[in-house]
Amino acid sequence: MCESFQPPLRPDEHRRNILTRGIGLNGLVGRDFMIGDVRCRGMRLCEPCKVTERYATRPILWALVHRGGLRADILHDGQIRIGDPIHVTASPAPR
Repeated sequence: MCESFQPPLRPDEHRRNILTRGIGLNGLVGRDFMIGDVRCRGMRLCEPCKVTERYATRPILWALVHRGGLRADILHDGQIRIGDPIHVTASPAPR
């Protein structure tokens, strides 16, 4: 459930692979991080699109702007368990 909405969004309404709590995903762009045993790199923000509206039972598009999530590459696979913390392992590369 996506609890930041009232009533909370069911998984079939938001179609996100992993839900997080207490971490700013926008700050993970360009950074390596771990979730459980899985090493990832944040690539870009995942802004919502109109496709999301087709799955929800109510309008949610505008509520997800800048909160749509993060697109990340998996650098090393492993296992993710419910409750695994997210740990940043590398800073963004200098520009």
